[in-house]
Amino acid sequence: MRVSLRRASGFLPLMGALLMGSVALSSMIAIAANGISTTSAWMRPAPTGISISAAYLVIGNDGKIGDRLMRVEADFAEKVEVHSMSMDGEVMKMRLVTDGIGIPAENSVELEPGGYHIMLMQIKEPVLSGQKRIIRFVFEKAAEVAVEFTAGHSPAAG
Repeated sequence: MRVSLRRASGFLPLMGALLMGSVALSSMIAIAANGISTTSAWMRPAPTGISISAAYLVIGNDGKIGDRLMRVEADFAEKVEVHSMSMDGEVMKMRLVTDGIGIPAENSVELEPGGYHIMLMQIKEPVLSGQKRIIRFVFEKAAEVAVEFTAGHSPAAG
């Protein structure tokens, strides 16, 4: 059987669109199947001359299986780390989290000032109040999740 390029030309874009749609759908299903969601994403501004910031959000897991946040990535910062804050006597200490953060099934974990948080270091360009940046979260089981953060104050602060 011969297929002319003229007749196939309409077929190829349709197949490409279907393939891309099925890849996007499978990514959404992976996230939904694992139950990972995010809310209340915000970060501290980093104006000119400031090369460090912190980001906060709530990570929810509506799934029946626990998951683990393994690492965090951001194109606008050279170094991105997960840290925890805790009291040691009367001194607040910040520590690098090297083994990830467990996200229990049917529960959520809040990354907040004074607790777990994302440290963004060696920021490549200023991040002014109101500007948005994408930070990617890599989980042990769920698909990678890209979250849009707005620089400013906590949404809870109003």
